[in-house]
Amino acid sequence: MADNSQDDTRSCQGDTEKKAHLRPPPYMYFVALCASLNSVGLGYDVGVTSGVLIHLQEDLGFSAWELGFFAGSLHFVAAASCLLSHGAADRFGRRRTFILTQLLQILGIAITAVGHSFPVIIIGRFLIGAGFGVGLSIDPLYIAEAAPASHRGELTSWSELSLNLGITLGFFANWSLAGLPQGVNWRVMVALGSVLPLLLVVLALTVMPESPRWLMMQGQDQLAADVLRRTHPEGADINTLVEQMRADVEAHSATGSVTWAALLCPPDSSSLKALLVATGVAVAQQFNGSESVVTYSPTIFKQAGVATSPNSLFAMTMLVGFVKTFFVLVSMCFLDSVGRRPCSNKISLLAVIVNNKNNSKTSNKQQKRKLIEEKSYWNQP
Repeated sequence: MADNSQDDTRSCQGDTEKKAHLRPPPYMYFVALCASLNSVGLGYDVGVTSGVLIHLQEDLGFSAWELGFFAGSLHFVAAASCLLSHGAADRFGRRRTFILTQLLQILGIAITAVGHSFPVIIIGRFLIGAGFGVGLSIDPLYIAEAAPASHRGELTSWSELSLNLGITLGFFANWSLAGLPQGVNWRVMVALGSVLPLLLVVLALTVMPESPRWLMMQGQDQLAADVLRRTHPEGADINTLVEQMRADVEAHSATGSVTWAALLCPPDSSSLKALLVATGVAVAQQFNGSESVVTYSPTIFKQAGVATSPNSLFAMTMLVGFVKTFFVLVSMCFLDSVGRRPCSNKISLLAVIVNNKNNSKTSNKQQKRKLIEEKSYWNQP
């Protein structure tokens, strides 16, 4: 009897594990795709800015300082506005916050595309940055709250992939629209960036559900359960999920919001170490100059002498976008199996080797190949 009981227990545990690792339904992938459109939009802006800078200088005569401020202002504003994302998401809901951020981006893109002076164009860039800053903090949160725990990491990593797909789209826009009349080309490039925010507004208003966690924070447990049933595999224990989420929400409400003092000055050494590692990695990713390398890709290729005409410049940057996206896909395949830190160490070492190798004098053909290699390795997640 004891053996039979143990067999039954193992059988139940096996069934539970199998259910936990079932693939999410197509609707969950659709929801993740919709949320990732915000990251595609930011990637498009980063990619297309590399071509817009060249045309802006030729059309409006912007100085080097003005061009640098045009490229960097969006990211400074985004960094500041992301601090508001938590409050906005909890107050208005994840879906309505998506809509607000996309409307900000659309307004900013419109002002930038029709602007004829530096101050007006920068106002547009500020609005775009504010929308991106809040939006980029919301889409991984939204996906994580709707996704099954067994596939949460896979689905939230779509934001990084979407960002690189957007960069490639921006490079493609540079290449395909370079032949338009001067003064029209860069405005069309910028204006096309409003397509994805507009699409996301339509999707948020029509088919995207609200986050089940936020619904539970509002006391709408039944609606939260309905969303979980649509985003989890068939046979998942939705009642248990709802109970766990309800307990988590109540515990969060009882402890209150985390203050900035508690965040910046953790009470124990383990929390402080986690804070230093997380912020250190994030800062290092930006301080290595990868964003600037992408933004100034055509200028780098031009000054290196590997391309001269606009078509060849933008074709080279588009190739960089494809290679970069390919390596992001490769890295995503190994993050869970190999581990985050081993992957980061290997890629960093490889980047150092490639960078040192490229310092030697080479022929024009070799320079093209090595520049593409270097850009690809520098921009891994």
